[in-house]
Amino acid sequence: MPDEPTGGQGEGAHQQVPERSVEIPPRIESDLSKPNDNAASDNKDRCDETTNELVRVEKAQLKINTRLVKITAIAVVASIVSVVVTTWLSQRNARIDQRAWVTVSSVYFERVIAINEAPKIAMILSNSGKTPALDVQIVGQCGYGTSPPAAISRDDPTKGVSTPSVIGPGEKMTTRPHSQVPVLSAEVVQALRNSSIRFFIKGWISYRDIFGKAHMTTFCFAVDGKEMDELLMETCETTTAD
Repeated sequence: MPDEPTGGQGEGAHQQVPERSVEIPPRIESDLSKPNDNAASDNKDRCDETTNELVRVEKAQLKINTRLVKITAIAVVASIVSVVVTTWLSQRNARIDQRAWVTVSSVYFERVIAINEAPKIAMILSNSGKTPALDVQIVGQCGYGTSPPAAISRDDPTKGVSTPSVIGPGEKMTTRPHSQVPVLSAEVVQALRNSSIRFFIKGWISYRDIFGKAHMTTFCFAVDGKEMDELLMETCETTTAD
């Protein structure tokens, strides 16, 4: 007789183990496992924007610095101009305050007008300035008529030029015209006394101040009628002085 399996080993030997299928889940690729092109692009854009912004800031700062330099330069130039103008004005005012001022104080006859004689005339010049008047000269012309003589030229042979002289500050000087004083006839003297005509002396004074600047003072004096006996001539035109 065939041997029978013992202890149930026979059954166990013939049992089949059921097969189990294991499902493998699909591979999930993580975003961290591959580069993110969009993130890199965003980072590059942000870097570019930051760089551009820095460039704009630098350009703006450069413009501001350039303007500040220009403003500073203008301020320096303005300051220099101010100093120059102030210095010039100060020197000018000092010269005006200290310079000589020469005018004609009076003109008079040294003796009464007589027929067939040339009047003798004297002039008193004064320097009202604080410094001497240098190279003082008088250019004048004497004559008679209904109005003062025309403008006098240095080339006029009848005009007279005095010898250059100096008038100190606050001083006066008496001088006599070197011009040709006309001899007065009886008719002229009569016309002067009845005021039909007047006797004139007209001219100018030239001089220099101690600063080297030239100056000129004009004068015009006249006399007629009863004033002739008083010997003092009166101003007939507005005096100008520079």
